[in-house]
Amino acid sequence: VAYGLDKTEAVKDWKWRTVELVVGYFALLLLALAVARSQWVTLRQGEKLRSSEEHFRMLAENMADMVWRTDAEMRFTYINMADQRMRGFAREEVIGTLVRDNLTLPGRDALEEHLRKRRETEMSANKGMALKCELPMRHKNGSEIWIEMSSVPIYGSDGNIKGYQGVGRDVSGRKQDE
Repeated sequence: VAYGLDKTEAVKDWKWRTVELVVGYFALLLLALAVARSQWVTLRQGEKLRSSEEHFRMLAENMADMVWRTDAEMRFTYINMADQRMRGFAREEVIGTLVRDNLTLPGRDALEEHLRKRRETEMSANKGMALKCELPMRHKNGSEIWIEMSSVPIYGSDGNIKGYQGVGRDVSGRKQDE
C-alpha cells in the first residue's frame, strides 16, 4: 500500500489559493487607484481654491471701493487698501476693531438704525438681501468722511448670521453738495 498526496487534491488547493491571491491583489490595486484618484481630485480642488482666492484678493485689493468683512460682533476681519486711501488708516489699525469705533457719533446712531433694518429684513421674506446706508466715518486726520455702504449677512451652517460683508464708496462730495 502506498501512502502519499493525492496530486489532484493538492493542485486543486493550490489553484484555489492562487485565485484568492489574484483577487486579493486586484482588490488592493483597485483600492490604491481609488485612493490615488481621490488625492489627485483633492489636490486639484485645493489648487482651484487657491487660484480663486488669489483672484478675489487681486480684485478686492485693486478696487476703488472699500471691500470689508466683519464677524458677528461687527469686528473687522478684512478690509482692502481702498479704506486706507479713503480714511487714512492702515489695514492693521482697522482689523480687529469694531465698526462702531470707526464711526463718528452720528454714524453710530445711523449704524444702529441700519442694524434695526437688518433685523427686520432677516425676519421677513427678504432674508439675506443687501441693504444700503450712508455712514459718517472717522478719518485719521480727525475729519469726517461719508461712506455709502452696501452689506449682506454671512450665514453659518446652522443658518445664523456669523458676520457681514460689503462694499463702501466715498460720497462725501455729494453729501457736501446736499
